[in-house]
Amino acid sequence: MISEPELVGGDAPERGPLLPGPPGIPDPPDGEHRDRDGDPDGGRGERLESGREGRRPPLKPWQWGVAGAVAASLLWAGGLFAYQATTGGDPDPGPYRAVEDLCAPAAMKELTAVLGKVSSRDPEQFAHPAMDEAQCSLTLGADPAVSSGLTSVDPATGVARKLSIGVRISYTLHRRTDPGPEFDARILARAKRMHIEAELVPGVGERAYRTAEGQDQVLHVLDGQAVLELQVYSYWTGEQDAPPPSLEGVEESRGALEADARALLEELRGGRG
Repeated sequence: MISEPELVGGDAPERGPLLPGPPGIPDPPDGEHRDRDGDPDGGRGERLESGREGRRPPLKPWQWGVAGAVAASLLWAGGLFAYQATTGGDPDPGPYRAVEDLCAPAAMKELTAVLGKVSSRDPEQFAHPAMDEAQCSLTLGADPAVSSGLTSVDPATGVARKLSIGVRISYTLHRRTDPGPEFDARILARAKRMHIEAELVPGVGERAYRTAEGQDQVLHVLDGQAVLELQVYSYWTGEQDAPPPSLEGVEESRGALEADARALLEELRGGRG
């Protein structure tokens, strides 16, 4: 069988005109190559999609999740930065100032007029960028009209005992957070836990509550970034078993405690009412 003669030398025969591609595939422009399947780029698009010629493959679902989390974090950080730039960052403490010795401005003139003069003072102080805290513990020499006959000797033990009245004052100046939203919730939660009443007190600071645990009187005050707590209580010295008797002066010291709280807030504001 004689095969077709091969061309030796000479130019290859010219290609005939390109036939139209399959239905749905447009004819390539002049000079563009088609493969045998009618693909104008010879399947190169598929290779690029698969990444074999440099194009990145499509992201997987978990990669989209990571990218979304990163974008959300960046948006949150940007929002926080914008908020701090707008508000100046930390809350404004206003006119209130930190004190090293809270007992110095705590004159307690009204309370001492009812329960007796101060016989001892014990201040404490704590400073931190987030807040300044100061405390003052006072021992009052009870007025003889209030504590008459309350110094005695236990006949069984021979131990002398004396009724003492204490005042504990706590002052916190918040510098990083606003104490207002949680102020009421904290007091009401404690009152519910202790099964006691929390009574709103008008005219003292921004908001104030009074609670009573036994005959102990506690006044809780919020004013701007400052939180003040004043407690009046009685106790025995020399004998701890017997509970202290009910004292009319302690129970009726509510008005004096409120007046002294207003005076102390003014002092902590630098004397500005």
